[in-house]
Amino acid sequence: MKSYLFCLFALLLSLPLSLTLSAQDEAATEQDPKPVMQKGHDMIARNEYQLVALFDKIRTSRVEEDRFAANDEFIPMLVKTLQYPNSFSYPFDSLKSVSILNAPDNSFRIMTWMIVKGDVPARYTYKYFGCIQMNDSDDFRIFPLIDHSTYLSSPTTKTLTHDEWYGNLYYNIKSYEYDGKQHYLLFGWDANNGKSDKKIMDVLTFDEEGAPSFGQPIFQIKNENETLLKSRFILEYKDGSLVTLNYSDEEEGILFDYLTSEDSESARVASTGFAMVPDGTYRGMKLNPETGIWEFVAKVFNTKMKTAPRPAPVFDNNAKPATVGDDKKSKKKNKKRPRPRPRP
Repeated sequence: MKSYLFCLFALLLSLPLSLTLSAQDEAATEQDPKPVMQKGHDMIARNEYQLVALFDKIRTSRVEEDRFAANDEFIPMLVKTLQYPNSFSYPFDSLKSVSILNAPDNSFRIMTWMIVKGDVPARYTYKYFGCIQMNDSDDFRIFPLIDHSTYLSSPTTKTLTHDEWYGNLYYNIKSYEYDGKQHYLLFGWDANNGKSDKKIMDVLTFDEEGAPSFGQPIFQIKNENETLLKSRFILEYKDGSLVTLNYSDEEEGILFDYLTSEDSESARVASTGFAMVPDGTYRGMKLNPETGIWEFVAKVFNTKMKTAPRPAPVFDNNAKPATVGDDKKSKKKNKKRPRPRPRP
């Protein structure tokens, strides 16, 4: 069962790390770069049809084993496709249920997707997959993302490599510079289980050799008794609740819903993420440019909603992860066959 976790690794080791154009293509590039670009995209488009067919099996097959078998075919086909010239600029618009986000500086893009585990809707859990494709003109470089979220005992305190990634679907990237180094805030969603969902905020950096690293103790959290620094910020909340966690350009900082127990009984029980709902107020974090810490802001707005929002979001028409502005959409369920849960 673990073979699919390392399928991408094995394939990467067997493939060349760089791609070069043929002499004929290089000559064409000198005259007009567009034919080579179009040629590369034409080949990618043919592979995209196969990728879409495989991913449809990942999303709709009723048997878990069939879904993972399709994924075992999908991963090497994706890697092969990303090896074509000019693949970084190809949008993969037909892969509507794969989240594909470009970094603001276009230095890389990150692809993430998930597979439903289990055959009973009420007991579904989810496995996440992904990769980071670097925008290198000469070398082909991608980093597979191996989901280790199930095995992490304290995920908010860990700095992780790409092969021990906290799996989720990313819906936004925000870049900023601190101490002469580029940092990337990642905002993601985890379907978790039948009782609760999660929103995750992480920070991505690259070391001197270009390898990615997830998490740093830079997110300040305050409660009644203490102030803590977390390496990533996780909100767990009741399935079906509408929860915001994103960067706000208007506020020039991070904005998130304040969560509270929906009833007094749940409030007395520890680890009741499945009973947490937004109360209509917002908290935030703002970057201290001198320390690099995202400092806690107790209350962003003074207004408060009378009732906490309950409906969950759904895929938009393009099946892309929605953002803060999509809060009015509601959740639709398909009980006949397993499909990925709605994205934020």
